[in-house]
Amino acid sequence: MTDTQISDVPKNEYIRVNLTLPDELDRVLQQLGNDARSTGGYKIPKTMIMRALVRLLMTLDVDPSGIKTEDELLERIQKAISND
Repeated sequence: MTDTQISDVPKNEYIRVNLTLPDELDRVLQQLGNDARSTGGYKIPKTMIMRALVRLLMTLDVDPSGIKTEDELLERIQKAISND
């Protein structure tokens, strides 16, 4: 499925995913959404931000082998971004 196809999926076909975040990460998502509104755009919902991040992840070549921690995953993602 391409990016265009993913963004065209009707919302009634979305699945609900429970996501737990520390307060600091939740505040980052909230602030990003609010910043969009305060600069002339619409408030970006946290769900839209997360979907966009997953779609970005789909475009990267992240090596998941041997990852045991969130910090290791973050390092691999950062490495994949810098290699693109």
